[in-house]
Amino acid sequence: MQTILDNFDSGDENFDINYFRQITEEALNRIEFPVIRIDINPFIQQISSQFSGEVRSSGDRARIQNLLSETMDNLYNVVSEQFTDSVSSFRKSLDNMQEEFSSRLLNQIQEEFDTLCRQVKDKEHSIENYNKLISLLGSSVIV
Repeated sequence: MQTILDNFDSGDENFDINYFRQITEEALNRIEFPVIRIDINPFIQQISSQFSGEVRSSGDRARIQNLLSETMDNLYNVVSEQFTDSVSSFRKSLDNMQEEFSSRLLNQIQEEFDTLCRQVKDKEHSIENYNKLISLLGSSVIV
């Protein structure tokens, strides 16, 4: 927030700190951090369905080690995929929020700029009218 405020002329009489605070807070409040939920029951089921009772023989121990290793690989792949998807989605969400935030900040600046342009045109028109009046008065004084 401070970085944003440092880039604006806060001494200007039209500067409204509350406006910037409001749109910044709104943007920050809309950030939803990704949450990854993984159901491990299928993985546990995959292991437990292969065995009944105690594992006693060395063959069963080797089989359970292989199964555990395979199951952990599968679990890692699921976690990795969900994490990648969540980060990608989160990044897109942040990009959209950044675009909206910038647009809202620039919108007020654009409105002020448009107002200034209209005022300049009005002043130019007024100056033109005054110049015509001066020339008209100047020509009537000579006569």
